Amino acid sequence: MTAPIQPVISVAASAPIAWVALAAVGDTAFDFQRDQREGLDGVPEAEALTILQQLRGQSPAQRNALVSALSEGQLCALRGLGPQGLSFGEQCELFDLLASSLDGHNLARVSAVYLHSAAARLWGDSLCRRASADATLAFLKTWAPRIEAAPSSLEVAAMGGDTVSSAVSLLAAKALAGLANHTRQVDEALQLLAPHPSEAGRLPSVIGAAQQMHVSVPAFPWGGVTAVTCDPEPLLRLIDASACATSPCAKASVFEWSAQLLGKMAVGRSAVPGLVARQGINAALAQSLTRLVCSDTAGILGALETHHGGGHGLAAYVREMVHQGRTNELRVMTEQLRCGHDACEDPVRHFNQHDAQGRYRHAATLGYYVGAVQAACQAFSSEMAPWAHPLAAIFAGGLSGGQGMEGKLWLSGGAVRALQRVAASPPLALGAPIVERLTRALKAGPQDDAVTALVLPHAAEGGPVEKKEAAIACVAAMRRVINAHGL
Repeated sequence: MTAPIQPVISVAASAPIAWVALAAVGDTAFDFQRDQREGLDGVPEAEALTILQQLRGQSPAQRNALVSALSEGQLCALRGLGPQGLSFGEQCELFDLLASSLDGHNLARVSAVYLHSAAARLWGDSLCRRASADATLAFLKTWAPRIEAAPSSLEVAAMGGDTVSSAVSLLAAKALAGLANHTRQVDEALQLLAPHPSEAGRLPSVIGAAQQMHVSVPAFPWGGVTAVTCDPEPLLRLIDASACATSPCAKASVFEWSAQLLGKMAVGRSAVPGLVARQGINAALAQSLTRLVCSDTAGILGALETHHGGGHGLAAYVREMVHQGRTNELRVMTEQLRCGHDACEDPVRHFNQHDAQGRYRHAATLGYYVGAVQAACQAFSSEMAPWAHPLAAIFAGGLSGGQGMEGKLWLSGGAVRALQRVAASPPLALGAPIVERLTRALKAGPQDDAVTALVLPHAAEGGPVEKKEAAIACVAAMRRVINAHGL
């Protein structure tokens, strides 16, 4: 190792701080390809511990000023503080001290140092847990230009899931996850990653990396099986953090790109050959998506209908919910779309409302949801009768064991009121007549209006009541989703 130097970095005239024995790798050493090829020597244990001890005794402002004073080459030498110099616990402590002290600019500088290191994910965890909300937002503003266009999940898996591009996006995902319960910062971060709801932006890259796919390639091509592992813990945290955002369009973007991953991570039903997902990950991801959509059911589904008209994310989510037997939650969403978010508005009036542009948005959103449910159920089972049962449960049934659902879900106040309304209403019989009616409708194809008639608002005497224009908007949105799925 290069002979140690003994610089004294003066942070302020009254507060000199010594950074001991940190070898200067050279200001031009921010060449990661060369660093990866040649490697960096670990900092000896005594020096590494001295550096850690110095940081322990400093205030956050002093730590930030110290890192600001380091050249890029000296920062690169920080990567040597690894197994040769610090234990795993000491490495975590070092990262926590830095993450809790640095401003956004310095968080980005340190992130760039560890980007090509095995410690990148560990640093991302500290970034998520310890960085302040304002520093995290400033970090994302500095870091966002590094995020590249998202490859598909299959391409990420084929590349091993640990490319430089995916590491950049994973650090952004962990940072965004750390903004939970900080509404202003989440709003600004989502606006930064997805500036327009109709365009992908950088958000799909971030969400794709957050599922943490990794390929284990067999030693010999003719033997063994390629395994794809997946542990999307950062994705679950990211979705939960996004629930506090105020923009339905931003939350809809998070929902859409996250929900599309559900089918790819399904144990035993994966679109990625050889995928090994952590047990229960599908249930956890569906639960996070339910919390997100229930934070503003009508707003998010309305934004999905406007900006993601094919309904692919929503259909993937519904399919997983049906597979798990969670039609109760979907039934609540049906009622919210019929009667407004709080499920307390007159359903006929709500359905027939149009906006200033004359668009029947409520009717179109309801039809969009119906189309996604129908597409999901048909993909779930090719036989007519079996998927007529979940359709009947979602659109025409009562809640089974509905009381107590609010204890299982993190529902918004509006969703809880919707749950109470649906649970208190008399359920329709889920017997043979409804299922047979649905089966006949399904066999007749999506042009048959019998399925749509189940969710149209009804007058007190039981007959469906709707404006012709509103009904047309509802059916058009439903068929758009069905056609997008090739049904």
